[in-house]
Amino acid sequence: MNTFEFAVKNGEMSSFFRGEGKYFIRCPDWGIHLHGANLSGAIESYIKENNYGNQVLESGFLIFLKSLKVDKEDFEHLLANLAAYFAIKNDKSGLSGVNFFRSSESVQILKSYLKEVRKSGLYASVQPEMKAYIDYMVENGSNLVRDVLDSDY
Repeated sequence: MNTFEFAVKNGEMSSFFRGEGKYFIRCPDWGIHLHGANLSGAIESYIKENNYGNQVLESGFLIFLKSLKVDKEDFEHLLANLAAYFAIKNDKSGLSGVNFFRSSESVQILKSYLKEVRKSGLYASVQPEMKAYIDYMVENGSNLVRDVLDSDY
């Protein structure tokens, strides 16, 4: 059983997307969690092996979105997951048929969260560190996060 399947069976979607505990994949250079490795490894194999893997993944990501707190750590987890997701989708070799924003609910939750981040002042305080994630998403075909954070809401 891979880690994503384990997270699904144990209701640990938020922990999976945050890289907590057994879901942590250490970057050898910086010692931080590699969000992209989770998405391109355990998730891709789960999708290939399960008929409804795409829907399970999309539902799991929605659970993660709903669990986000307006703090630096969760904001970083969100941006790292989204950057990895858009890069894998842009590569066209992975996550075929997956759309984290297929439902209007996930789009609305993301927009609401990002607006709260912006209102809280968190984004301004971490903008230099977060700019790299946002630029990477834009390079990989998504302006969603940048546009919401840059909007006058």
